[in-house]
Amino acid sequence: MPARTHLLVPLFALVLTLTPTSRAWSRHAPVPRDAIPGAPVPTPAQVEEAKALFKELGCSHHQRYAPGARGVVDIFTFRCEVTAADLKRVPNLPFAFGLDLRSRSMSDALLKELKGLTNLAALELTSTQVTDMGLRELKGLTGLVILDLHGLPVTDVGLRELKGLTNLTYLTLSHTSVTDAGLEDLRGLTNLAFLLLDSTAVTDAGLKELKGLTNLMYLSLDDAKVTGQGFRELKGLTSLTMLGLYGSSVTAADLKELKGLTSLTILDLGRTKVTDAGLAELKGLTNLSKLHLRSTRLTGAGFQELKGLNNLTYLDLDGASITDEGLQGLKGLTNLNFLSIRGSAVTNVGLKELKGLSNLVTLDLGHTGITDAGLKELKMLPSLSNLYLGRTQVTNAGLKEFRGFPKLTNLYLARTKVTDQGLKELHGFSQLTQLDFFRTKVTGAGIRELQTALPHCKIRN
Repeated sequence: MPARTHLLVPLFALVLTLTPTSRAWSRHAPVPRDAIPGAPVPTPAQVEEAKALFKELGCSHHQRYAPGARGVVDIFTFRCEVTAADLKRVPNLPFAFGLDLRSRSMSDALLKELKGLTNLAALELTSTQVTDMGLRELKGLTGLVILDLHGLPVTDVGLRELKGLTNLTYLTLSHTSVTDAGLEDLRGLTNLAFLLLDSTAVTDAGLKELKGLTNLMYLSLDDAKVTGQGFRELKGLTSLTMLGLYGSSVTAADLKELKGLTSLTILDLGRTKVTDAGLAELKGLTNLSKLHLRSTRLTGAGFQELKGLNNLTYLDLDGASITDEGLQGLKGLTNLNFLSIRGSAVTNVGLKELKGLSNLVTLDLGHTGITDAGLKELKMLPSLSNLYLGRTQVTNAGLKEFRGFPKLTNLYLARTKVTDQGLKELHGFSQLTQLDFFRTKVTGAGIRELQTALPHCKIRN
């Protein structure tokens, strides 16, 4: 994810301040002209006062990054049912803030109570009863930067109501009834940086409506019916760094249409029809740092095509059809620090091919055919810190091999054949901070003894 950049400007004299005698702000109080974008930065005292006020409404507080160089927004979450009386008490804070109204009691009618909140920057409506009709009530909330409509019964009709929200940088329309026709109403939202269209009826035809969204950094089309033909419409989006296509209709032949998206750093092709031959089309995406290929038909025969991706640090092959022989193609990816081959056909033999990955920090071998003997091959990975071995054939005998892992801090052995007797091999590993023995034959007594030996380690059983 891109580094956070703060666009919030210093406080002006016009900004309201909080005092002990001011228990609530009038939503009709004067608001600085620059109230979003460029909303004033709240002082610590203002944030604490706001938290106290919202606590009286049963709300919790957290901060959320506002994409597109908008900084951080303070979000207040209603934990229980939302009522009109609650929303009438919501103050119009003198700085950018957000409301998380994810409740089945939240309806179209209740959205009317938000009208005076001119500094409202974020609104999360997932799992509510809000419909197209309710979106009409958002027209006056022109300071909105984040809008989450995930899973709502919203259609193309509702998108027309969003045309005036030109400060939006983050919009979630995943799992709605939005179609290609509705995307036309997003053309004017040129500040959009994040757009999520997962599990919608959007197709290649709709992607042409996104051409003008040149600030778009993240586009998620998981489980959408898009192909290479639609990708041609995205070539002008030079800011696009993250593209999600998990479960989409993409095939190996479609990947050639991604060549123009040279700014991509994260690409998710999980659960698509991508093959080893198709990986050759990714050669030009030299900025890629994360590549998700889980649940694909890849065997590893095409990994040699990735050798030129020198920035690649994260490779997810969870559930792919990787074989021992296929791992040979990873030798050139020496900058990898994360690798998952969980659920693959890899055995001890294949682990020998990983010895050149000296920067590998996290390795997931869960649900593979790895045994105690295979652990010896991992000693050639000097940076290894996190090792996942759940549902492998590792036994007590294999635990002694971990003496050769000086940087190992997190070890996951759930559903292995480890017992209390083997835990003694771990007593001297003071660097361990997390151990997982879920659904093994390790007993409570064994855990207590190990906890005494490793007092700073969090142990799960």
